[in-house]
Amino acid sequence: MLVKEDGSVVGSVGGGYGEAKIVQQAIDAISSLKKSYKCLVNLSSDSEEEERIMCCGIMEVFIEVLQTDRVDSKKLYKSYLEKVRSIEEPVLATVINTPENMAEHLGDKLILTQKGGTIGSLPVSFLLISLQKGFGRI
Repeated sequence: MLVKEDGSVVGSVGGGYGEAKIVQQAIDAISSLKKSYKCLVNLSSDSEEEERIMCCGIMEVFIEVLQTDRVDSKKLYKSYLEKVRSIEEPVLATVINTPENMAEHLGDKLILTQKGGTIGSLPVSFLLISLQKGFGRI
């Protein structure tokens, strides 16, 4: 889901209370220029009545402020959109879970194309090591 600075959204994560909380988190992140981070949205209910209208549980959400003012980021997003428009079906891999000693990679990206090409700053070796060690999945 994309949340714009004015609170308007493109896409959805299911609507309702959870989505409203995520939109607010995203707006706060945009206004404070926070780096990428994960947050928990508690969808648990306090009463039996609420339980009937809520899905319950805890949703883990990755919030990322798109840094379009940085040349390398702008180039990456532009490349991704060009690949999507050309019907190449690229995959945009984003690191959303790392061991603590690799936390600086949180939010790093890599575009993988159908033709085997890669675009981005995330080393393919990091991606493969993370998958092998169970810190991610495809």
